[in-house]
Amino acid sequence: MLSGGLGAFVSNPADKIQVEFQTDKLRKKSNRNNYKSVLEAAQKMVAQDGIGVLFKGAVSNIARSAMLTAG
Repeated sequence: MLSGGLGAFVSNPADKIQVEFQTDKLRKKSNRNNYKSVLEAAQKMVAQDGIGVLFKGAVSNIARSAMLTAG
């Protein structure tokens, strides 16, 4: 359980950045950030919303991963 939860906690920021980068193009043009790279997406996300934005949704992800590795 610990390994699954810890893995989810460590990987959550990368998942959040990737999802933000990939879904930016799906937004209306007026709401887009027009990221040029994943690194730029990460920098803008942290600059606009703080470091905590990378861990939003982490609790459910950690719980799911912990349960999957319980055993």
